[in-house]
Amino acid sequence: MELDTLKKVIDKDKQAILKLIDRSAHKEAEDISSIWRDAIQFLSFVKDLSIESLLNIRLHTGFITGVPWFKHAHQPYRLWSDEEKESLPIVKNYFRLVRDIPSEICCSEPVSSPLIESVGVRYQGNLISDDLVRYQRCISNLYRIGVFDESNYSDGHTTIVEIGGGYGAVAHHISAISEANLRLTYFIVDLPEMLMWSYLYLRINNPDKKIFIYNPEESGSFLSSGEYADYDFVLFSNLDARDLKKLSKVDHVINLLSFQEMEESQVRNYLEILSPILEGYFYSENFSKHWMNSELNVALSEIYSDYFDLFPEPAQYGDKIIGANSEENSDKLWSLFTFACIKKERTFSGNEKLVTSNGVFFK
Repeated sequence: MELDTLKKVIDKDKQAILKLIDRSAHKEAEDISSIWRDAIQFLSFVKDLSIESLLNIRLHTGFITGVPWFKHAHQPYRLWSDEEKESLPIVKNYFRLVRDIPSEICCSEPVSSPLIESVGVRYQGNLISDDLVRYQRCISNLYRIGVFDESNYSDGHTTIVEIGGGYGAVAHHISAISEANLRLTYFIVDLPEMLMWSYLYLRINNPDKKIFIYNPEESGSFLSSGEYADYDFVLFSNLDARDLKKLSKVDHVINLLSFQEMEESQVRNYLEILSPILEGYFYSENFSKHWMNSELNVALSEIYSDYFDLFPEPAQYGDKIIGANSEENSDKLWSLFTFACIKKERTFSGNEKLVTSNGVFFK
């Protein structure tokens, strides 16, 4: 897509997201946790970036993830051979996540401009960053539990819902992997201010894919008619999450480092909306609770257990999960816990495997 054409598309779609932001500004404060009420004040600048700056949007995402783009930019090891780079912690972590999966499941940072090469290290042709390693862990695990296996979808179409899409990187990678053998529609449900980030990142890196911005005041029967299946990505304001009930089914739900920053009532609201129509896995990578989040007073695994069977079971994490993510336990402050969950009336295949930051688990 030519740059002038891309700019026109982005300008038009930005107006649609700004409408969602305007709607959100008039809603009650309980629709957003206090952590995010503060955070979005620092992130609104993205809507004002020029098209030239947006080609480098990946250089701005550290405001969301906390990882600066220049961490690896001026390091001599970027010039090393692949063999030499295998001694680097970032490459060791990446290799640990991909050594038992096919090459087409191995992710690489998309390069929308030459400057993006600075965000990481090239290894075996893939551009690896700290963000990418975290996303690769999720995607490798999704592969291991069968999310990318087309034989698991009888109607030939797959619907994935991610609650809290960050800047859209996981959506991008899953969509890219699925192109070969799945017809995928990927929903992102998030604060409208964050949908602006997801949209811009996805559009810059996927100029020819179809993105729909859902607005209940304008979208009519988009969900109930199945029209959404014609789109690659659907962006959904958190205020409209209940409209997801209009979907006949959702194959999988993903939540990464998001539920930990919500109120318990908000987490339960999402699970009550999506669990009845969920046919596959609910995949979660979160702290038990974020130590700064005073509005979540119970471990997420306890909430999940009211709706799902969990793999691994929380007890399998042993002492690592007891008292985790508490100010009083500084050694466990940033411990991350991964779960693949299914509805209680279903059964696990028995072949599940998860590689987590706290060990490897087999069903």
